[in-house]
Amino acid sequence: MRKSNTYTKAVQLTRVLILGSCVGAFIIFYNTGFVQWDYAIVMAIGSALGSQIGLFALPHIPLKFAKALLLAIIFLLIGQVVFNII
Repeated sequence: MRKSNTYTKAVQLTRVLILGSCVGAFIIFYNTGFVQWDYAIVMAIGSALGSQIGLFALPHIPLKFAKALLLAIIFLLIGQVVFNII
């Protein structure tokens, strides 16, 4: 229970840090005039919904499965980058 609670707290704090990063990026893009509002609105809604769904689902997902899923996603993303470079 303690590990799961700590993991949930870490995920919640990560969302706060990502929000700060996104706000900073938005300020830069807005000041330079490069905001594509149609993409920005859809991405903001998707991010908000996804983070809420993730936080509700998180207590029901075993930590071992979450770690394996995260590693799989990381390796798939690395593979995609390598494939695009080649």
